[in-house]
Amino acid sequence: ALSLQTSSGTANAIQLVATAGGIDISTGSGTADIDILGGDAVNIKAIGSDLSLSSGSPSYASGLVVDSATGYVGVADASPASLFTVGPGDALQIDASGNLTTSGDIAVNGDDITSDGALTLNAATYVRVGDSGTPGTASGDDDLYVEGDLEVDAILDLDGSFDMDGTTFSVNASTGQANAIELIAAAGGIDISTGSGTADIDILGGDVINLKAVGGNLNLSSGTS
Repeated sequence: ALSLQTSSGTANAIQLVATAGGIDISTGSGTADIDILGGDAVNIKAIGSDLSLSSGSPSYASGLVVDSATGYVGVADASPASLFTVGPGDALQIDASGNLTTSGDIAVNGDDITSDGALTLNAATYVRVGDSGTPGTASGDDDLYVEGDLEVDAILDLDGSFDMDGTTFSVNASTGQANAIELIAAAGGIDISTGSGTADIDILGGDVINLKAVGGNLNLSSGTS
């Protein structure tokens, strides 16, 4: 064993200085450990280059890197692009403002994603709620596609057109509720039409059907008249 001792409290008590080349501390080909024990702090500093730590046989350039020029930390990334970077090609990045960027998927095993302001989902094309479906019409930028059922327990506000590709439009209201379904146009009128097709329009009432024109005539016609 080699023992180096100096007086207690002496600054820079032990120094290993190489005037050329470097200094290697190694157990050679053995399996013994190298222990660095500090009674207080252990300071490891690289001056003029990066600080690299690795173990075993890492598949990337280095296990842990502290970039000397930026102070960025890279895990399995020898040239980190952000304050904290993980994986080759800067796969996961966290910058100094706390913004997170990943080239992979995000799996949420909890129940909630919360935001202290408006939550924005900004996709390059459309946003899909579902796992594999392909939209028919909602496939443009900022469109929303829902693969399964969509339930709205409050008010549904449509500022654009309503395009329905299904066969049944069903509204379930409370029994006996007055004006259970209302179609109100703030400007212009309301058209109920099959377009240029030949399909019928059926109005079926379980009790009474009331047609009323307020402020004008009520016109009923058939054929081309």
